[in-house]
Amino acid sequence: MTPEAQVVVTSLGDPFVSGVVGLVIMAWLWMRAGPVVSLVFGFAFIFVALSDAGLKMLALDFGRASYEAGDFDLTRGAPSGHAALAGAVFGGAAAIFLRLDRRPLGLLGAGLSLCALAGVAVTRVTLQCHTIADVLAGLALAAAGVVVFERALARSADGLRIPTGGLLFAVTVVGTLALASGVRISAGGF
Repeated sequence: MTPEAQVVVTSLGDPFVSGVVGLVIMAWLWMRAGPVVSLVFGFAFIFVALSDAGLKMLALDFGRASYEAGDFDLTRGAPSGHAALAGAVFGGAAAIFLRLDRRPLGLLGAGLSLCALAGVAVTRVTLQCHTIADVLAGLALAAAGVVVFERALARSADGLRIPTGGLLFAVTVVGTLALASGVRISAGGF
């Protein structure tokens, strides 16, 4: 993959892009699964973002400089914010697709969500923005938010089967437009 393509893929974890996609998911959840589940998704995203910011402040004192760090050392930029936010948004989307719609379109949505998440994780390392340990720390942080959201979704939508084709379409279109806008909030080490 070219470096330019890697930058596009890694931008899926940028706070602007992931935030816009997260708002689309919240709106869809509000209309289809109810306001409580939508708000839990939003709070999980905010929890991940704020926890990441707090841990980055601690890492400034305890992490290694990136040029000194090995692949499995936490750096001063740990955890990876792009991996954490992509994990929260696309991990949450995968949970929605798998929980609410196990038809082929729902499975496609889950697969694409997980591919987007994996793409962000890999490109953070290949672009040398973070070490593997930084990315894993970001994904672990996201996993905490996704688990809380998935539990709320499971309780709220127990036994429901809701078609998710509209969500897949909206996330794809809005995510593409957010990427194409060129708006980015974070620095390279986020």
